[in-house]
This record gives sequence, C-alpha cells and structure tokens, in this order.
Amino acid sequence: MDSKKISQVNELIKRELGAIFNRELEVPDGFLITILKVEVSNNLREAKVWVSIFPFTQAEKVFAELVKKIKYLRHLLGKRLKRLNPLPQINLILDQTEEKVDDLRQIFDEIRD
Repeated sequence: MDSKKISQVNELIKRELGAIFNRELEVPDGFLITILKVEVSNNLREAKVWVSIFPFTQAEKVFAELVKKIKYLRHLLGKRLKRLNPLPQINLILDQTEEKVDDLRQIFDEIRD
C-alpha cells in the first residue's frame, strides 16, 4: 500500500481511538491519556499505538489496565471503521518521553540551585 494511504489510515486510527478513549473508556479522574502516534504496517495487519499517560507516577498501572482492554478497544474501533478491512491488531506502547524530560528538568534545576 502506498505511503499516503498508510499515513491516512494512521491518522484515521489515531482520531478514532482518541474518540474512543474520550467517550467510551472509563479513565480514572485526574488522568489524561493521549495518543501520540500510530504506525500501521504496510499490510494493515498491525498498528503500533503510542500513548502517553499523565500523571506519570501512575502511568504504568493505567497502561496495564488499557492493555487488558485491548480486545474491547479493537471491537469499538471495528464498529467505527467498518470499511477498514482487515482491521489491524492493536499494539499499545507506553511513551515515557515526557516523563524522562520532566526528570531531566528536575536534575538541571537541582544542579542550578
């Protein structure tokens, strides 16, 4: 499949999963889950989905709950994307970039003081 179509599928899945996370998924109060990036394989069989979870201190716990619900999330995505065939398997990846940046900021602040 050409790269433009793959890019469009990436954005479509990102948008629809974002809507599912906001409307259909029960996220604990005070948490923010953001889909940062989606990469679909050329054959549309797999989609890697990078998510960021704030606050960082509980990110791994919330991420584990998301992984447990992956079949349900895929089911909801399939209902929204009926024309996308095959519907890719979803592989969630916890992005900890912001947490690492925050750690570095704290270290630099301590060095300055």
